[in-house]
Order: sequence, then C-alpha cells, then structure tokens
Amino acid sequence: MPIFPASPLQPIKNGWHIFSDLVCNKLTEGAEKFLRAHIGADLFIVTGSAGVGKSSFIKAITGEDVYIGSTLESGTKITSLVPTVIGTQRCLFLDMPWFNTRDFDDWDVFHRLMTAMSVVERYVQFRGVLYVDSMEENRVTPATEKILTGLWLFCGQDYMPNVTVVTTRWNGLDADGIETKMARVGKWRAEGLLKRFFKHDASIYHHGLVMEGENNRTLHIERQAERRRVLARDAITALYEHPTSLKLQIYTEIANGATIDTTLAGRWLKYGRAAHDSHDSQDNDETSADSSPGDDSTRSEQQGERQQRDGANRPNEFAAKAAAWAEQFSDTWEDIKPWARLLYKAARFYGSWSSRSSPSGFD
Repeated sequence: MPIFPASPLQPIKNGWHIFSDLVCNKLTEGAEKFLRAHIGADLFIVTGSAGVGKSSFIKAITGEDVYIGSTLESGTKITSLVPTVIGTQRCLFLDMPWFNTRDFDDWDVFHRLMTAMSVVERYVQFRGVLYVDSMEENRVTPATEKILTGLWLFCGQDYMPNVTVVTTRWNGLDADGIETKMARVGKWRAEGLLKRFFKHDASIYHHGLVMEGENNRTLHIERQAERRRVLARDAITALYEHPTSLKLQIYTEIANGATIDTTLAGRWLKYGRAAHDSHDSQDNDETSADSSPGDDSTRSEQQGERQQRDGANRPNEFAAKAAAWAEQFSDTWEDIKPWARLLYKAARFYGSWSSRSSPSGFD
C-alpha cells in the first residue's frame, strides 16, 4: 500500500494540530485509515544520557534485537520507534538521543523530537516519560543536569506522576555495592535536580534489581534475561495500566498557542533561558525550585488562553502562525518521512498481533 500520494496539501486549521494535519494531508487516504484503525497506542518517551542503557532497557521489554530506525543517527545510535504489546496494552517506545549529543546540537535534537511527536500525535496518547540513569555513575554530570532541567520544563510539575526514573547497570554488585547505590538513590530523593521529580510523585524502577525486603539481589544480564524482561514489563503495567488525563506541559503550551521555540523548554534550549530558569533547585530552596516552572507554566497557559479568546479579532496573527508551521513543515518533510514510515510499520505490527490474538472465527 502506498503511503505518500502525489497530491497538494489540503486546507488546514489553527492550533496544535496544524503540523499533524499537514502530515496527514501528505498520507494516502488508505494509509491514514490504516493508521487510525491499528495504532491507538500509548507512547513512552525514553530519555537519558548516552550509554546509560536506554536501548537495552527497551530491548528487555520488547524482545527486539534490531530496531527499525529513522535516519537520525548519533554515533552508532539510531533513533527508533519500537512497538510492543504488554498484556493487551499497545505500547510505543520512542528511543532517541536527548541533549548533549555529539552529532547534533541541543536545539536540533529537540526540534527532531517535536517533529516525531507531531507526526505520531494524532494516533497515540503521550502516556509517559522514562528517564534512564546508570548506577555506574557516582556523580551528576553537566550532561545529566542539562537533561533533567530540560525534562522538567518539557514535562511540567503536574505530569510527574507519569514520569518514571529507571535505574540500570546493577549487574555485578554485591550486597555492599547495592547498599551504596541505594544510598545514592536516597540522596536523589533528598536533594538535587531529581528531588522535585519525586516530590511531585514521579516513580522509580530498578531494572535488573530484585528487592525482597532487605535482601536485594541483582539479575544476570544474560542468564536471567527472561526474568529481567518479565519484571520490566510488569513494571510498565503496574505504573501505567490506568488511564490518565495528565498532559505534558509542552503539549499544553502548544495547544494554547505557543510555537516550539516559545515553549518553556524551547526558550531554554534555544536562548539559554526560560523565565525563572529552573536551575534554582540546586540551591535546595524548595519554594523557589518548585514554584518557578509551575508559575511559568501557568503564565504560558494563561497567555495561550488569551490568544485563543482574542483569535477572532486577530486573524492575521493566526494566519501568520499557520504559515510559519507550514514553512517549517516544508523544510523538514524529509525528516518527517521516516517517522511516518515507522508509524506505519508499527500499525502493521499491531494489526498482525490483533490477527494472531483473535479467537477462531473472529475477524
């Protein structure tokens, strides 16, 4: 089935869906209907520094040895959109380089992430964010600080119940080593950039570590791979099985009229600041650290609501914004194509799974 017709763009409407409408108008009618029929997945964005085990964690959950990646590469790492089914839950894991990637600047990576989200937005629910961190590191690096600051602005305080910190690289530790690393996790909860994540109900999952009262033990990466897989899948089910009404802060900002570069995360990445930058959490001043991003979010939403109310009186402003999105779309269509193809392949995976899991005689 062809995915892309040779037809001009159709009329578009204003708002968050401008970009996704442009994408849909590039798809054939058959491809668009197929996606609507077979996707309906929960999307998980997987973040973390290079080399912390993001891909290995996704592999443990999905069982996939080879990712079908897009054209965005970082060293040997290929960005991937990996489908799987956990129980009856369709899950998509978006695995891509985050900030401080050596092959791309931070704004380029962020722009590509937003491109991917815009392509898939119509067919998925942004269900959660998984921040992966290796227990091999004993200190917070500048790269980690940048990722956590950007992640806070990207997700927002209210979305924290949908954020999970995934710890990796427990293998080979004895009881004393595990105790030392657990003390480090305790410090995360008490101070530093992760403190506010946990304060606002982010979860934590220790991949490869079995916690049985005070007798914690690690699971061998190869010999106990199946056990690691079962526990990882069980964790996703336990943490994300119930529906959610929470929205990513950046999603709300764009829905309320912001462009990518005027969101809190976008401004911080592109211009080196977001109003009342969230670095002040490092001062252990809870009031300042917790209120600044939230206050920014409120101001952003209020600004967006005013823009929507006044939209009828400012048609030229919205026309200009739509034109800006259309121009951006034109410039990035070659980057968009791989994501559309990945989404289509995921839909085929889910369609095949539905056929295999259907009772005899059920079409």
